[in-house]
Amino acid sequence: MVPPEIWLKIFHFATDTPGLLDCGPSQSDLPPVLAREQELQLLRDSLITKRSLALVCRTWGELATEFLYQSVLITRVRALLPLHEALQRRARAAAGTTRTNPARWTRRLDVVIEHDQCDTADYGILADVIRYFTNLSIVTLSMPILPFNDYWLRQLHTEVIVSLVETCGPSLRVFDCAESLLRPCR
Repeated sequence: MVPPEIWLKIFHFATDTPGLLDCGPSQSDLPPVLAREQELQLLRDSLITKRSLALVCRTWGELATEFLYQSVLITRVRALLPLHEALQRRARAAAGTTRTNPARWTRRLDVVIEHDQCDTADYGILADVIRYFTNLSIVTLSMPILPFNDYWLRQLHTEVIVSLVETCGPSLRVFDCAESLLRPCR
C-alpha cells in the first residue's frame, strides 16, 4: 500500500505546470499573445490530468482536490453559476467541521471568455466566486464587454474589483486584464 504522502508527490509531478504560479515577468521568447495561448493550453492540459486523477476513486479524489483547485480556469459564461454553486456547497460542507474548503487552495484564477455575451448579472456571479478564493495570487480577466458600445459599460464592474480587494488583497500579486476590453474604473 502506497502512503498518501507518496501519492501527493506523484500527483504533484503529474500535474505540475512550470511557471503556473510565477508572479514575475514572463520568461518566454514568444510574442505575448502566443506566450499567453501556450500558457492557457498548458493550463488546460494540466486541468484535464487533475480532473482525471480526482475521478479515479474517492481516495484519489480527496488527495487530488488540492491540486484540482490550485488553478481555476473559466472559459464560458454558463460555467460561472455551477462553479459558484459548487463552491457554496463545499463551503457549507466544510463549515463547523475539520474539513477544509478547497477554495482556499486556489492561487490562480483565469477568466478567459471569448465569444459569450456577459450580462451584468454574470459579473455579480464572478464577484461572488472570487469571494471564495481567499488566497489568490494571480488573476487574469479576458472578458467581452456588455452588448452596448457605451464607454461606461467597458469598465470592469466595481463589484469585481471590491471582491478582489476585500477577499485576496494581501495575497494578490498579479492582476492582468490586458487582453480584455474591460478596464478597472478609476
